[in-house]
Parts: sequence; structure tokens; C-alpha cells
Amino acid sequence: MATEAEANPPIEETSPTVKETNTIKNNHGKHRVLFWLTFIFLIIGLAWVLLWFFYLRFYEFTDDAYANGNLININSAVSGSVIAFYADDTDLVQEGQLLVSLDTTEYQIRYDGELASLASTVLQVRQLYEAVATNQANAESKRIAFGRAQYDYRNRSQLVGSLAISNEDYIHAQDSLSIADFELKQAESQLKAAQDAAGNTILVEHPLIEQQKARVREAYYNLKHCSIYAPSTGYVAQRSVDVGEWVAPNRALMAVIPKDYVWVDANYKETQLTYMRVGQQATVWFDLYGRKV
Repeated sequence: MATEAEANPPIEETSPTVKETNTIKNNHGKHRVLFWLTFIFLIIGLAWVLLWFFYLRFYEFTDDAYANGNLININSAVSGSVIAFYADDTDLVQEGQLLVSLDTTEYQIRYDGELASLASTVLQVRQLYEAVATNQANAESKRIAFGRAQYDYRNRSQLVGSLAISNEDYIHAQDSLSIADFELKQAESQLKAAQDAAGNTILVEHPLIEQQKARVREAYYNLKHCSIYAPSTGYVAQRSVDVGEWVAPNRALMAVIPKDYVWVDANYKETQLTYMRVGQQATVWFDLYGRKV
């Protein structure tokens, strides 16, 4: 049988010197980690201070900013039915590009009618000028007839006393003079009326023709404004027009934001404006694209 000493061998105890050595090693490792962390934070802090001192203090930043630009509303100058539109929201359009087309049937008919009326008015005015020439010839003829009647009357007035002519011939000569005088006055009155109707201008500047030319220009204006073009190069926004709609001049069809005239409205605090001056450069990042743009 085994003895008690053999069954329960004595346990060896670790010496205090070994425990203290392990504790010192662990503390030394912790101190080293703490040292390097402190060193790293100090380096980062120093770098931040240097960055602020040499760079960031000369710059201001805000994320309260918005892109802005002029908004050109596209309206129709005439009323009409929309038959087509050629641009939609976010489309880039060039200056002079066709945006919307209206039905031209009514305005084309009106324009053709005004042209025909202009031709008719020109003929009427030409007749007025020709009437002046006709009345001038008639007045000249009546003036000659009056002179002849006046000559005959004077001769007979000298002969009637000597009984060289009968009293009846004298009376006839007197009546002929009165008739010639009346016809001359009538011809001169007709000439005056014809001259007033023709006016004192050349044919193409006659008031009747000018009035009809204005109607033709108005009809042409309405016809041409059935096609609506882009007033500036830019991007389309707020399109509200559709095919088949009846539009009026006071309705906005769409808008164009000019491409070459946009800006950023940036809101800074008053304390950030100390060193800001007109003409300083700025860097802008858009949330839509991130800092790559």
C-alpha cells in the first residue's frame, strides 16, 4: 500500500519574485500602449493646429447653400391649340430651338385674307389717284368752255345795243355763260374732293394702304407666333403644356433656366464674413454629385 506522502504529493508554490515580474511586464506594456496613444493624439492635435493656423483659418465653410438661376417663363403670344411640344423637363435646349407649335389654320386663313384685302385697297387707292387726273382734265375742259362762253357774252353785249344781234341771242349767250360758270365750279369742286381723297402722299404711303398694311403685319405676327422658340440656351423646367390643350397668352407653358447665368446662394454667419471680399475664389460641392465634382 502506498503511504500518505506518496498519495498526496506536496504542491509547489510559485515564488513571489515571478509574480512581481509578470505584473511589471504587464504594466510596462500598458504604459507603452498609453504612451503611443497619447503620442498619436498629440501628433493629430498638433497637425490640426498647424492645419488651422496655416490653412483653415483663411477659409470659411457652409453647407447652407443652394444653386440658383434666372427663370425665363415661356408663354404664348397668341391663343391656340397645341399640336406639338419638343422639349421636356431637364432637357437642354439651344437658343432659337423650337419648343411648342400651335395650330396655324385659323391664323393662316386670316393672313391670306388680309393680303387679299391689301391688294384690293391698293387698287382702290390707285383709282383715287386716277380720279384726280380725270377730274383735272374735266376741270380744265370746263374752264375752257367757261372762257369761250364769257367771250361770246362780251361780244354780244357790245352788239346788242346796235341791233346787230337779236335780244334772244344775247339772252342765250348770257345763259350759256351762267351754265359754263356753274359747270366749272362743279368740276373744280369734284377735283378738290378727288384730291382730298387721294391725299398729299405717294400711293404706297396712303392712309388706307397704311391701315391695311398694319392689319397684314398683325396677321403675320399672329401666324409666326404659333411657333414658340427658346429665348436662351438652358435647361427646361416646369413643363405644363400638353398636346391638344388650348393655351392663352397669360399661361406659362414651361420655363427655361439659362445655362450660362447661374449662381450659388450661400448663407454664412456674420462672424464668417470678416475677411471675405468680392472677387475671392470659392469651391463648391454639390450634394447630388459628392466631392468628386
